[in-house]
Amino acid sequence: IVPDIRSTFLSFPLATPIMAAPMTGVGTNMNYVMSDLDYAQIVTRSFQQIGSLAWLGDGASVDKYKVMIEALKKVEGKGILICKPREDEALLLERMLEAEAAGVFALGMDIDAVNFRTMANKNLGSVARNIEQLAKIRSRVKVPFLLKGILSTEDAKLASEFGFDAIVVSNHGGRVLDGLPGTARVLPEIVEAVNDKLPVLVDGGIRSGMDVFRMLALGAK
Repeated sequence: IVPDIRSTFLSFPLATPIMAAPMTGVGTNMNYVMSDLDYAQIVTRSFQQIGSLAWLGDGASVDKYKVMIEALKKVEGKGILICKPREDEALLLERMLEAEAAGVFALGMDIDAVNFRTMANKNLGSVARNIEQLAKIRSRVKVPFLLKGILSTEDAKLASEFGFDAIVVSNHGGRVLDGLPGTARVLPEIVEAVNDKLPVLVDGGIRSGMDVFRMLALGAK
């Protein structure tokens, strides 16, 4: 018997439960092996071809999000843009609304990127917003809105109660605050806490198909 790994995510049909985690900054993360535009176009095109969605990040640099939006346009918006929790809310909304106008499938914020080192190095302020402030930003966009960086049952429940469309259990690869638990460790209790009220996704330490299987077995969608 060949297992059927097809799924849906917010009504989008997925041929595989694997999506591309949001990465920006090829220079910082990959030693300039290619340009950010090349990376964004490769990952969006590849995941479109396999019947899935690519996630892109807006990055620490001020205008790098425009590169990501251009790449998403080339695949008719079949991807998700995750924005940093910038202190300048007007700037944050500006890029979200620009992405929405470009037809992006969904938007989100990696709330775990507060005090992210690359932003601090560029003197870009980030801020931890409470759930009411996050919900206010969410209310300004019409496409699905996700919160990435959930590590506790309390935050997961709040995301559900305040109308967010999905959450990503993530510790940002351990690159923002060390000493955090691994995502596999907290995933089952978070899945239990939200009780199917919204999709729970997960990243971190996934290196093989077997790791994907383990995360699915622990409750990830």
